[in-house]
Amino acid sequence: MTAGSCIGIDGRRTLELAEPSCRPGGSRKFTQLEPWCPDTDHPLELLAGHVPLEANLLLASFWATVHVPRDHPGPSANWVAQLSDLIVLELSSERERVDRAGILQRLAELLVIVLVRHMSEEAEQLRRALPTALQDSRIWRALAAFHRAPAAPWTVEGLAKVAGMSRTAFAVRFQELLGVPPLQCLTGLRMDMAADMLMREDSPVKLIAERIGYSTEAAFNRAFVRRFAVSPGRWRTSRRNAVSGADPD
Repeated sequence: MTAGSCIGIDGRRTLELAEPSCRPGGSRKFTQLEPWCPDTDHPLELLAGHVPLEANLLLASFWATVHVPRDHPGPSANWVAQLSDLIVLELSSERERVDRAGILQRLAELLVIVLVRHMSEEAEQLRRALPTALQDSRIWRALAAFHRAPAAPWTVEGLAKVAGMSRTAFAVRFQELLGVPPLQCLTGLRMDMAADMLMREDSPVKLIAERIGYSTEAAFNRAFVRRFAVSPGRWRTSRRNAVSGADPD
């Protein structure tokens, strides 16, 4: 990272910010960094925030770590700089403005969209990781419909109807773009949504299961374990301990 860089990461991963250094002691972790930038007189300032996965549907399955440097030749760097300045301006206001939280949420969501666009347009490797469902309005309509009502009893036929396609054509096109059958993809999206809710909320597991379309907690638990190899309750505890630095035992 350099001054003006923007980093987008999957918040479900455990990551660490460190400063590589040739000085005695070697690299230092974020908590050990000095409050200024190395080799400059400028203070070290980090603008950090979190946008829920539901802010952009495809991020739930196709996210990757993304770096937009300040001197990137494309438009992404300019968008990042302008949106970041607006966020800082809103946060630094001495008086509480009307719907500050709403403004900040929208700015953050726009920042995420810029990162998604950067992924799909600028890096061939990342473009392969972000399927062209973004470019097929029919498939996107079906995914967006599911996102608006994840608890609905979706079927391939129902999704195909939303997409304006026959069941067979929809299933073939969906797997062609996303690499998995429609319902398998939706199960994965449901689990990612649930994981995000478990991390951010204190809602009971049973309630979260109902919100994403599971009639029983047992069925939800089985699906969650298949996805993450751990139960929802243990996943929530381990992730929160990781964030807080608490001993998982």
